[in-house]
Amino acid sequence: MLRHPAYLLFLALAFYSPLNIAGPSVKVCQLLDCKNPATVEISDATWSQIKALFSDSLQTDVDEQDNIANAIAIIEKNIFLSLAQHTSKTKATNELSQKLYADISQDNRYRNLKNIIGLLLDRHLITHHYLRSSINLKSWAGIESTALLLQSHNTSRLYLLKINGSIPGTPPVFYPYREPAETFSEHPIKPAQPQTTGN
Repeated sequence: MLRHPAYLLFLALAFYSPLNIAGPSVKVCQLLDCKNPATVEISDATWSQIKALFSDSLQTDVDEQDNIANAIAIIEKNIFLSLAQHTSKTKATNELSQKLYADISQDNRYRNLKNIIGLLLDRHLITHHYLRSSINLKSWAGIESTALLLQSHNTSRLYLLKINGSIPGTPPVFYPYREPAETFSEHPIKPAQPQTTGN
């Protein structure tokens, strides 16, 4: 048996390579309730792409917010294409995945968003922020909405994360948290640019 340190190092790097780590699974609420959430496995290729997003250890809070938004978009697209393929038993289409996403209640969209962020936190990909809670909002015009509340480890600043549209694969948007009268700013933080994936 070979015991050369370089050989052992090569084996270790090969074993822990992102390409050799299987994509994890995530619970997904569907339709109007979440009594029986689906367990959807994220593809290996998608998970490698997610890990690459967070590979820069010198990223700032804003960099990580961009990465969080893009990672959510990539994972959501993968999830709903997988659900579409399972539902139709044929080749998945963007149209069917968009319909499945559109059929989900707003509350369940945020539950799914929370599950994805929880997965990224559990895998230690998100390191500059932590998830505090879901929060109900009311704007100055009396319009009610929902968001997730995250806090920076570095500055203790609070941020709202809000769903942006009704198509899976669209990055959510970070807003600076304002309280109590102005719950969120009408001017979001620079939105992340969607990234494409082959899945």
